[in-house]
Amino acid sequence: MSSARTKLLSKNCSKTSEQPAHQQIVGIKDSSGNFGFFSSVLAHRSEGFGVVTGSDRLLFASLVVGGDGSIGPTTNI
Repeated sequence: MSSARTKLLSKNCSKTSEQPAHQQIVGIKDSSGNFGFFSSVLAHRSEGFGVVTGSDRLLFASLVVGGDGSIGPTTNI
């Protein structure tokens, strides 16, 4: 199992996909478990940029605020 564990600024997440060299980036999975960060990414995302949670605990809350789904740890069980 691999994890990047890279800290990102929420306002830069979707801006990366707008750069010509990175147009294949279509979204982000946030497994931080930090709901404030997740909400901030949603607030700063550009149209068409997907944001999913990697936390089963935050799935419902993330959908309520506009998240696009989950790739959670229990989906592999």
